[in-house]
Amino acid sequence: VTHLGPKFPLKHDSLVAFLLGMLIKNLLLVALFGIVAGHICVLNPIQSSPLDVKELSTVGAKTCGITVGPCGGYERIRPTIDLRLDNTTARRDLFSFVIMKNENHFYAPKPGNFTIKYALKVGAPFKEWKSYPDTNAPSGTELVFIEEIPMEMVSDHIVFQFTYNTHNPSAPPAFYQCAAMSIRRHF
Repeated sequence: VTHLGPKFPLKHDSLVAFLLGMLIKNLLLVALFGIVAGHICVLNPIQSSPLDVKELSTVGAKTCGITVGPCGGYERIRPTIDLRLDNTTARRDLFSFVIMKNENHFYAPKPGNFTIKYALKVGAPFKEWKSYPDTNAPSGTELVFIEEIPMEMVSDHIVFQFTYNTHNPSAPPAFYQCAAMSIRRHF
């Protein structure tokens, strides 16, 4: 498991409980589906394209090898997670985005990246939020991006677009997945 994202102090018991809960949930998903494969599979939040359990253990699974953006034809998606943000400034609201990288398309002369964009409603333009460099991690590597969720993302139906930009002339230029969440303020 590769953890990317900001380093943060674990100061709150609730934060520790949240992160442990996310870790257990993700481990259960991996145990349920076996070794997940595909160019980019999104496990948390659950991707909008169908997850074919029979294909997930195959390198280059069709289910996760979508090369048409923005969401591979799966733009009308329902939120799979209802996240409540603390409305105080004393606490940071963190979320673990989990993707699986299947076929290693790393290109040393010009490494690619993984980007996360978001739109505050279905059909709205995506805004780039985070980008992480590709590494020569082997096929099947689970990448965990732990990020603070800002209040500007409050939406009943926020759509996240995950893109694996390969920059590899021997591979498709990009692989796409989308997932939706509901993010609300907790008063």
